[in-house]
Parts: sequence; C-alpha cells; structure tokens
Amino acid sequence: ETKYYLLPHNDASKWQSALNILSSECKDTSDLTAIIEQLSDTYSSILPKHKGDFGALKQAIASWDAEKNDKKFFPFVYDTIKRLAIGLPTWFSDSRLQRLCSNDSQIDCDSKLPLNEIQLASLLANMFLCTTSPQEPMKYWANYSVWYSCSYDNIQAYLKVLFTYFSDWSDRTGDSTRTVAFTRRSFFSPPAWNIAHPACKLPEVSVILRGSIGDTESDPLEVDFANVDPCFGPGGTQEEIIFGFSPEAAPLILFCDTLTQHDVVAISGAQKVAKHTGYGLDLKFDRAETRRSDKKRVIVAMDAINYDSGDYDDPYVERKQVIRQLSFESIQQDFSKAYAGFSFTKHGDSELTIETGHWGCGAYAGNPDIKAAIQLLAAMRSGAQKMIYYAFGDSDFVTRLNAFLERCRRASDPYSFIVDVILRFKAIMEKSRLKDPIPHLLDQE
Repeated sequence: ETKYYLLPHNDASKWQSALNILSSECKDTSDLTAIIEQLSDTYSSILPKHKGDFGALKQAIASWDAEKNDKKFFPFVYDTIKRLAIGLPTWFSDSRLQRLCSNDSQIDCDSKLPLNEIQLASLLANMFLCTTSPQEPMKYWANYSVWYSCSYDNIQAYLKVLFTYFSDWSDRTGDSTRTVAFTRRSFFSPPAWNIAHPACKLPEVSVILRGSIGDTESDPLEVDFANVDPCFGPGGTQEEIIFGFSPEAAPLILFCDTLTQHDVVAISGAQKVAKHTGYGLDLKFDRAETRRSDKKRVIVAMDAINYDSGDYDDPYVERKQVIRQLSFESIQQDFSKAYAGFSFTKHGDSELTIETGHWGCGAYAGNPDIKAAIQLLAAMRSGAQKMIYYAFGDSDFVTRLNAFLERCRRASDPYSFIVDVILRFKAIMEKSRLKDPIPHLLDQE
C-alpha cells in the first residue's frame, strides 16, 4: 500500500463523516475553522506542531474581503472550495494515487502521473480543508494547515495566491483535457562530467543581475532548488515560492517519495497564479499572473548536495566546503542531477529555456562559481540551447560569469575548457594554505 497515496474517499466511513461535516452552514471564519478542525480530527491530518488558532487564515480572509467587492470569501470562494472537494470521487474513480517511488531496478526510466486540472483543483480543495493526511513514507505535512496559524507575512502572500486560484473556479467547470504531468526521472548511468562529447555546444547564456526564475516570457524550464522532499512550506525559500505561487504543483507532496541521488522530478504544465516581490519572510503578493497557456512551462525539482557541516565556529569551514565540492564524486553527483533536470528542455516540438541561478548555494553552502561551471557542463551535455542565469543581485558574480563565458566562446572546445578550469582550480585549492584567501573559479584562465 505504500506504493499508493490513499485519497480521503478511500475510507467510506470517514468520507461520509466528511460529507456530513461539510453539509453544515459556513458563513464566517468561526464556522470555517470549526469545520477544518472536525475534518482534521476525522482524518488525523494536522500535525500537532501545526495546530493553533488559525490566526493567519482568518487574517488572509479578512484581507481578501477588504479588497474584493464581488467575490467575497463567503460564500463565493468557500462554496467553490466545497464543491471541488466533495467532487473527489467523481474525478477519481480509483481512490488511490500511484506514488512516484524510488526506482529499485537501477535502470534509467521515467515514472509519470498525469492529472487533469479538475482533479488537481479537487485535490487542492481537500488539502485546504485538511482531509488529506500524512501517510507512510511521507515525512512532512499533507495539507495547507502548515500555513493557518503561522505569523509570518509571507504566509499571507501564499494564502492570497490560493484564494485567487479558487476564485477563478467559482464560475467554471474546468477542462478535463488540460493536464499537468508529474514525472520522476531516474538516471543510473549518466555521462562522466569530465569527458567531452563532439555534440557539446555552449548554449546561448543571458546573465541577469536582478529578478526571479520564471520572470521571462520564454517557454521556461524553471529550476527548483529543491529539498530531497520537494514541497511548499511556511518559509520563503526559492522552492517554497515556486510551489506557493503555482498551486497546481503542490499536490506533488502527496505522492512523491524522497529523491535519491539518481532522481529529479519535473512538473509540466502547472500554471503560475501570481507574481511576487521580495524573498524569504519579506515575500509579498505582487499581482495576478496574466492568464496564458502554460503548457510549455516545466518546473524541475533537483536537489544539490548539502555541504553545510554546521561547524560554524571553524574559521576555515568555507575553504573545507569548497574543497569537498571539488572532489570527482561531488562534481559527478551534482552534474548528474543537473544533466537529468536539463534533459527536460526537449518538450515535444519545443526547446525550453533553462532558467536557473545559485542552485544549492544558500542553506546547502554551495559555491556559486563551482555550481555555475557544473550547470554549464550539464546544459552542454544535455543539448540545451538557451539558458538564463539569475545572479540575484550579485553584480560581482555577473561580471565574473560574463567574462568566463566570453573565454568559453573563444575556446575551440568550450566543454574541455570548463573541465580544465575546474581541475586547475581544484589543484590550486589543494595546494593553498588554510589562511590564503579563497579565489574564484570563474576568474581562472
């Protein structure tokens, strides 16, 4: 049974109880929170650490109503959520979802789960009402209760996105032909990072000082700087923003097993509901996204190696982290992840533009220059044609990367040039003294 996620109507008795609870009147936030508490008790769906006073949810509803003259939360948004939630058995005749499990066969393969937009809306409505519960082997939450009692300002942005999404459903029945595909790709025999291939060509790379992944109007392959368990959450990391502002991607949390070093997950066709400003706990809802077909949009969740040792009292911890990142095995693992992720640039007849940046360089303590070199190699080896690289405000990095790219363009074999730079930089770091300043890989000739 761990190969499946059991949907709320899998247990007929609990589902009938849920329907009875949802038949009660709901005219304000007191009624709503009482309903959610009853549903969560029925399904044991809210983790103890996320139980609270629903303060954030109440605040978000009050803010929504203050802005909206027509589609107030009660009854319009709530009635839509209720309609979508109770339709679950209609849109899922099988009350189980096939999990995207880790691949024990050690054979390169894809595991795919397509869901149409009505199915996704119904799942999201049940996640909002907390009828979806954590199940083995899940490690985290299975619904939006993680947001309801959180005092952070960014939570208000996430909830406004969710309300915007549901309000769009208040006067429509949905399109069962538009699907979002969730694909887990396992690579057990990726190419070696240090061996060039005749077909490797440097993609067209644009380095952007400011902005966020997904900002452009191109058909994007948006890199999610993922955890091993990709999901939305209460923080404001790049991954949490992607999932928070693209609700159709969020059900991944229900059916995706922890990523191994061989796996990435791609989400094809999830609509981005709104744009944002800020980052972290300062995240703000900017404006609703102009509705356009996002069928050519792909989010790829790929986790980098975590180099954070936690030894913050060691004055040489950064140097040690850099040296660890330059081992053949470390480069190969990150290269393999990026290569698997970038392989999704071939999307039907279209060629998607990779949108990436300082992957694994935040909490995971990755070195931006090393990660840039690895991602360039992976893009070339996967045959990608275009890349947009966001520097997130680091002007010095923009200068270094643009100069490095110019040297790559002048090289007769750009791939071998990048490999040689990495190997020379590795030798420099291994011979240097602990107290020497750490040079930049992208400055190497």
